[in-house]
Amino acid sequence: MKHELFDNDHWEDILSHIGKHKLRTFLTAFGVFWGIFLLLILLAAGNGIEKGAYKKFGRMAVNTIHAWTEVTTLPWKGNKPGRWIELTDADTKAIRETVPGIIAVCPRLNIGWAITTKYGKKEGSFTIQGEVPEVYKIEPIVMQTGRFINVRDIDESRKVVVIGTRVSEILFDPGEEPVGRYIQIGGVSFMVVGVFAFDSFGGDQRGKAETIYMPLTTMQRTYNLINRVYWFSILIKDDAPTEETERAIKRLLAGRHDVNPDDQRAIGSWNSSREFNSIKGLFTGIRLFLWVVGLGTLLAGIIGVSNIMLIIVQERTKEIGIRKALGASPMSIVSMILQEAFLITMVSGLSGLLASYFITEIISWYMTKSQMKIDYFSNPQISLGVALGALTVLVLAGTLAGLVPSLKAARIHPVEALREE
Repeated sequence: MKHELFDNDHWEDILSHIGKHKLRTFLTAFGVFWGIFLLLILLAAGNGIEKGAYKKFGRMAVNTIHAWTEVTTLPWKGNKPGRWIELTDADTKAIRETVPGIIAVCPRLNIGWAITTKYGKKEGSFTIQGEVPEVYKIEPIVMQTGRFINVRDIDESRKVVVIGTRVSEILFDPGEEPVGRYIQIGGVSFMVVGVFAFDSFGGDQRGKAETIYMPLTTMQRTYNLINRVYWFSILIKDDAPTEETERAIKRLLAGRHDVNPDDQRAIGSWNSSREFNSIKGLFTGIRLFLWVVGLGTLLAGIIGVSNIMLIIVQERTKEIGIRKALGASPMSIVSMILQEAFLITMVSGLSGLLASYFITEIISWYMTKSQMKIDYFSNPQISLGVALGALTVLVLAGTLAGLVPSLKAARIHPVEALREE
């Protein structure tokens, strides 16, 4: 005798019963379909927002500390408040040699006044920054052609520059190679050795495209900024305690420049790791919220399956009584109800999974093909493992939802069932 699971007649009977109640079956199945569909769409949307936010960082190192100085607000060692602190090259060496856990220290300068940059008859005003080669490890700089600033440029104070893509577009004709050409910045000639792009979103990307990098020592000598540093960008090791390292840097600078230890405004800092971790924590909360909402909808669909199974058992009381009178075992009755619950849950759940996957892929394909860029949103994706896990849990839960109704059906006495109208 065939097991009922492989009995065609048994499955035909289940399909026939489902077919007699098309609307009710459809509504039940739609509840399950909508539950898994909404869960996966919400998770895909959350994934897209999370990827977009992380993409905002681009290739920018997330374990960096930026430190600068401002005006003192408290007196200290005979110095009155209101004193402006100037960083120097010696501070660079002190940070590098004193503070543990540091990979690179980048002293940085920029020209705070408008300087006209020319090439032939074309000109423009751009941000001019003095940099060291290590800044390439910190900022998401992508070389389009040529090279970045190197150690020899620093040691020899070479008059070379690396220009952003927008600078190249403004000063040079389409198809013209900027590398090897000389541009004039405030009347001083510099050779272009590279063109870079900035791997980031929004304002950072646009602003950096209009930036010109030159060696720090070159800027110091050319623009009368000898021994001057405006701010530091410091790359620290992944396992270094970022908060403590940040405090150590500020303490060191405060001590070197006679700043009151309680002066919170004299030395400013920004810790990218702290912001990155706060964003990670935010998205952990968002994912949890999306799971709660999605699972709530999924649970509603499963409860719907259980309720429908109870109604089915009530409607088929007489039929179940006849089956038992003809020798059907309680296990076969339980199996019949569970298989019907399994079929409804499996088909509707799989349909919801495929529909959500199809829609997500269309959105992702369209964003890629059209090169559409939305700040803080990137191509959404559904994790295959999460989708299959959700479907498995759904099918098991939906099938078990039919357990109580099936056990109720198995306890029906044939004589009482036959009396049922």
